This record gives sequence, C-alpha cells and structure tokens, in this order.
Amino acid sequence: MGRPAERLFRGFVYPFSTIGYMLRRPVLWGYAVLPVIITASILVLVLAALFAWGGNLTEWVWSRPEQWYWQLLWYPFHVLLLALLFAIGAVTLPSLVSSPFNKVLSRRTERIETGREPIRDLRSLVSGLPSTLLEELKKVFFLLAVHASLLVLVLIPVVGQVLYPLLAWLWTVLWLTGQNLDFSLSRHQHAFMDTPRTIRRNLAVCVGFGLAVFVALFIPFFNFLFVPVAVVAATRLFLDLKKSDGIVDSRRLSAS
Repeated sequence: MGRPAERLFRGFVYPFSTIGYMLRRPVLWGYAVLPVIITASILVLVLAALFAWGGNLTEWVWSRPEQWYWQLLWYPFHVLLLALLFAIGAVTLPSLVSSPFNKVLSRRTERIETGREPIRDLRSLVSGLPSTLLEELKKVFFLLAVHASLLVLVLIPVVGQVLYPLLAWLWTVLWLTGQNLDFSLSRHQHAFMDTPRTIRRNLAVCVGFGLAVFVALFIPFFNFLFVPVAVVAATRLFLDLKKSDGIVDSRRLSAS
C-alpha cells in the first residue's frame, strides 16, 4: 500500500484521473448530464447566498473584534468558514437532488469495470427513489450533526477559533469520501457503519480523495463536473479497495 504520503497522493489522484477515464468512456456522460446541470444551478445559488449573507453568518459564530490583532485571526476564520459553508452547500444539495442518477452512474461504472453488475431499468430506478433519498438524507444529517457538535469549540477563546475551522474542514473532507463511497457500499448491501469503518482502515487514501474533491469545488467550470466525477472516482476506489481487502464488511465480522 505504500507510505502514508504515497497513499494520500494516490487518493488525491483518483478524482482528477477519472476525468480522462470518463472521456475514454463517453457512455458515462449520458448518465452525468443531469447531475452536471443540477450542480451548476445549485453552485450559483450557493454562491449568491454566501455573497448576500456570508458576513452575517460569520458574525453569528464570532463577532468581528475591534482590536487589529484579533482581526488578524478573524479574517482568516471568516474566509475558512465561508469556504466550508460553500463546500457543505455545494456537496449536500446537488448530491441530494441528483442521488438517483448518481446511483445509476455508479452502477454503470462498476458494470464497465467488472462486467457483472446488472443495469436496472427505469422502473426499478423510480421504485427505489424513496430509499435513495432516505439514504442521502441520513448522510446529510450525519454531516450536519457532527458540524453542529464541533461548533461548541468556538466557545473556547482563541484556541476554539483555530481548531473549529480545521476540524470542520477535516470532517468535511472525510465525509466527501464516505458520501461517494456509500453508493457502492450500499449497493452491495453493506451496513451504514461500514462506510466510516472503511474510511478509518484506509485513512490516508480517503483523506486524499476527499481533499481532491474539496479542491475541485473551487476550480471554475470544473466544479460543475465534480458530482458525477466524484461518484465514478469513488466507484473505482471502492473496486480497488475491495481487491486489496480494504473494505470493511460487518456481516463477515459478525459471522466470524
């Protein structure tokens, strides 16, 4: 598996190398068109909302200090918080709306790679819509619940203002990996907690993967593609981890 730095870099490369992978397989873009349109529309709305209310949100978490030396800390905090809020909105909303199409995209990718995964028809896609949306809501709730608990840190003077954006950023990065890996894990009937356990087992790779998706959010035009690209990249990551016994299966653990 290599050293942690090598595994981190390997995870970081997955989403970016997936662009070339998808260009060589045009059939995948047929499943990605709607997620791209949804993502582009929501990114514009999120940016507009942050432009209008971003300052008020930061003030709500930490009022702007009058002393210049505290402002040296407040302004980086403001930028990090807005970047974090943008990432949360840009990830959760497009994924929630486009989740049925993302499941089909992930399934199609696995079929291309293995030749074994069947493609369900439109009827099964529609019938599975409620459960798909419920799965996505669970992921979003998990993300926001941890973020809400981390807000307690801002009550700690100075230290909390430094720790909160860093830990919240790290949690968002890990969640980005888990959210996309879960399309494959849930399709193979894995338990919900197998996703965080798999991330813990492959921490460096998963941090690198989530970091790449996070960075992609801030690259103009490319960020429109990040939802379907991340889904395909996570499917490839899942298959590679499966080959190296990196996927945690609680069913196998309980049986033993």
